[in-house]
Amino acid sequence: MDKKELNADIKKLGKKIVFLQTRPNLDKFWEFTDSGEFRKEFRRLYDLDKKFEYMSMKSLKILMVLNRKYQVVPFHAFGIQTNLDELL
Repeated sequence: MDKKELNADIKKLGKKIVFLQTRPNLDKFWEFTDSGEFRKEFRRLYDLDKKFEYMSMKSLKILMVLNRKYQVVPFHAFGIQTNLDELL
């Protein structure tokens, strides 16, 4: 998977969550989050680029917001492999 596909998949996941949170889709939202499908997809995308070398800043923000809401990756471990000197 290249950079474009990774960033596109992260944005799709973020848009899917936002879309499913609307009133008529709430049943589908709970089904998606409770079934473990969301967690599997989040982990797949997070594990592809744990050092945040290929994610755009927007994709990183999407993952951070989703992780804050649903705590897929424990907060103390999220981004632990990141070298901040290289990132900034």
